[in-house]
Amino acid sequence: MVLIEMTTRNTPLFLCSIVLSLSPFALRAEDGVTSLYDLPDPALTSMWKKARVATPSAERIEVAQGFEVEMLASSNYISRDGSWISLEFDDKGNVYIGREDKGIWRFSLNEKGELVDPRMVDEQVVQPSGMLWAYDSLYVNSNRPADEYRDLEAGVGGLYRLQDKDGDGLFETRDLLLQANQSRGPHGRNHLKLGPDGMIYFLSGEDVDLPESAAANSPYRNYREDQLLSRAKDQGTSAPGGHLIRMDEKGSFFQLVAGGFRNAVDLAFDAQGEMFTVDAAADTEATMSWYRPSRLLHVANGGEYGWRSDGREWPSYYEDSLPAVTHIGLASPTGVEFAHESTFPAPWRNRLLVGDWTYGRILAIDLSTGGNGYEGSVEVLAEGQLMNVTDLAFGPDSNLYFTTGGQGTKPGLYRIKWQGVAPRKADADEQAQQGKSQVEMLRELRSQLEFFQVSSSEQGAKLALHYINHPDRLVRYAARVALENQPAEMWVEQALESSAPAAMIALARTESVERGALLKRMNQLKFNKLGEEELVGILRAYELEFARHGMPDPRERAETVEKLGKLFPHETSTELNQLLAELLIYLGAPDIMEPLLELAASSATTQELSHYLMLAAHSERGWSLESKRSYLKAVRRLEVYPGGHTHLAYVKELRDRVVDQLSAPEKLALSSWTQPMVTALPDSVLLADAGDQSAEVASASAAAPPAVSIDPTADGTASVAAVAASPSLPVAPAMDPTAGDTVAAVEAADASPEATAEPVATEPPALAASAAMDPTAEAISGVGPQDAPPAAPELGTISIAIEPHLFPKKSAINNGDRERFYQDILAVLNTYPKAKFQLIGHADDTQWAQTNYDIGMNRARFTANYLISRGIPKESLTWTSVGDQQPSTLSPRRLDVLVHLNAELE
Repeated sequence: MVLIEMTTRNTPLFLCSIVLSLSPFALRAEDGVTSLYDLPDPALTSMWKKARVATPSAERIEVAQGFEVEMLASSNYISRDGSWISLEFDDKGNVYIGREDKGIWRFSLNEKGELVDPRMVDEQVVQPSGMLWAYDSLYVNSNRPADEYRDLEAGVGGLYRLQDKDGDGLFETRDLLLQANQSRGPHGRNHLKLGPDGMIYFLSGEDVDLPESAAANSPYRNYREDQLLSRAKDQGTSAPGGHLIRMDEKGSFFQLVAGGFRNAVDLAFDAQGEMFTVDAAADTEATMSWYRPSRLLHVANGGEYGWRSDGREWPSYYEDSLPAVTHIGLASPTGVEFAHESTFPAPWRNRLLVGDWTYGRILAIDLSTGGNGYEGSVEVLAEGQLMNVTDLAFGPDSNLYFTTGGQGTKPGLYRIKWQGVAPRKADADEQAQQGKSQVEMLRELRSQLEFFQVSSSEQGAKLALHYINHPDRLVRYAARVALENQPAEMWVEQALESSAPAAMIALARTESVERGALLKRMNQLKFNKLGEEELVGILRAYELEFARHGMPDPRERAETVEKLGKLFPHETSTELNQLLAELLIYLGAPDIMEPLLELAASSATTQELSHYLMLAAHSERGWSLESKRSYLKAVRRLEVYPGGHTHLAYVKELRDRVVDQLSAPEKLALSSWTQPMVTALPDSVLLADAGDQSAEVASASAAAPPAVSIDPTADGTASVAAVAASPSLPVAPAMDPTAGDTVAAVEAADASPEATAEPVATEPPALAASAAMDPTAEAISGVGPQDAPPAAPELGTISIAIEPHLFPKKSAINNGDRERFYQDILAVLNTYPKAKFQLIGHADDTQWAQTNYDIGMNRARFTANYLISRGIPKESLTWTSVGDQQPSTLSPRRLDVLVHLNAELE
């Protein structure tokens, strides 16, 4: 193993770290995730901090059967800038490693596979976040330069070409091919890959602006925000957000290939030359309607993937975007590589490997073709603590190499080998033949259409029109993009005669038809003759027509409202209801509020609920006192659901949009619903991006957890045992099924122990106070305070220990235990109204002292807030933590019920 001394310098953050809660977010089934229970140990989310002082040994990394892992290199000095963030091999088998601060290491591999001759071959390129060896050059994406590096090509980052022309192993020439200003945030310039066409492809995150020199004939163009109603107040990053560019070896042109990514870090090509990437999700927004989990994307020429910042991300059913192949859940995806050139056996050799920085994993996605598209299933190749994977690459020996580091963590270089017999390469070829004829035919057809995305001719227009309604989504998408690139006179008339949704979308996205012609055509369509998927596409065309060309005239508007209003609400389709509601609210349709709020009340997921609330907040019509009460009740329902770092901010915005418009009498009548119940997030319910440098202080600024889940049947795991009043108390279900482990992910930067903490769930203002503040309370007959909360009874002292090992991993307590715990506590209060409860959080002694204190505090907080959510007055509860000073002695997984509490109290 090679040890390298590093130098110390402060640098910007490299990756977006996520401090994760495994709260049971209600995700859409269509997005491939309906529960977040089946996730890796959440304690691993704190490993990035521990990795600042330690590097994982190979023994602490688990690999799939038949593989072995070894650590090849690390550093012997802890330094923030010493982290390793990128990895590449040259054609001689040398290893290049990019440092988080600046500079590039190079190693050689000897005959035994050992790393030798470490050399710093470039000390000037700042934060080389992506590297590619091609054309006897090392191409480097330099990211986020700092002020002290003004010696570097006008002080800016960008794409460089480094060359060693005299063969001494050092790079004498450093050509800046694409200059780029410093990005607005952490989602900057990312990795590069050489495509099968000999072009160089590179990715940028949403914080990087498009180059001014982007080629006019780029397949991805004519992009807009394309939303009728905004999700948030500020637009933030505008379309297209993250994007993919290709260039030739000299950087003489830059074609925009695809866009609409958030932060796709790396891409890879399969054996057939198809592109894939993994886009990182905004997990801070996991309860909102626009949230999409981290997703594997099949990247097509001209592909739109729908990322829009500040709550504008497109749903997957938009016809003018492309869907995910599969979702990988909560993760921080980094390097991706196909294993088809490796020594791995089938089926591993046919899989896409994905590094996961946050959870310390290398995932293996098994792709199968379905028509012209792909489907994927996810397995784990390797995982381990302190294993913050930053990049992957296959070496000249066909083994997998990966680096760890990022955000100042101690770096490492590792190798994964297959230990079995080397398989025949024909194995993969034989498997690839299955279904090849149909897949190849569709791929060739798509390739023909993609040719006309950058060129125009009568033949191209005819071909695109012919396939504009093809049943394969990728084919008709390629046809629509090609059609938009053809002269209008070649296709507009035929498109207007069509009923194909993609043809309507092509017309809406261009200036090629007379104003009103498309709307007239769509209003003539017989909706009852269309299938659900076709109707979704037509409604999306309506949205694009209005988003790009504005509100229609009053007559057209009335006709459209009448046409669409007959469909709303749809009996079976959530997608149709969401599109119809947005269109009708935009057009100012009357009588929409009641059915819209009924949809909100019956929503099965937080995504649906937040979507309908957002739409309702935009409506200027249909607001009665009762509809306002229904709206605010639905906001409360969303508020108390455990959410991410931005959850309460979005909830506040939704509430304020209506509360700010209330009259004084209405505020009095709705006083129980106009104030927040939850005022801060808990330590363990943070989905914080460390890209904004908030992760390190997340727990210090957080307070107690939300009060209750939207899903009353959601399983949780926790247990309590009486320290003073009773030898055992019942199971107290946490809001998070793995809360005892999740809280280990949050380490307070400046936390100081407190004896007690005030629960954050606050009741609405009392009736008397509301009346006193509002002198016009009797101005409206029959309007008075509604739903005022009952006065809290006097309460008293029972100490309850929240035990550590009674938060078992991936375990759940059934609803009977949960309800029994609440009923027992309630029975005590009914019998002894002066009783109070002090919740004392304990932890084991395997973590740092401060971490253990935080774990104990959060366990107590979860329990307190569950009781508050069930109606136990908050005045009866206090909590504290003893951390690991009094480790539990109860047997693991023991679940106790409060059967003796009343007798003990008597």
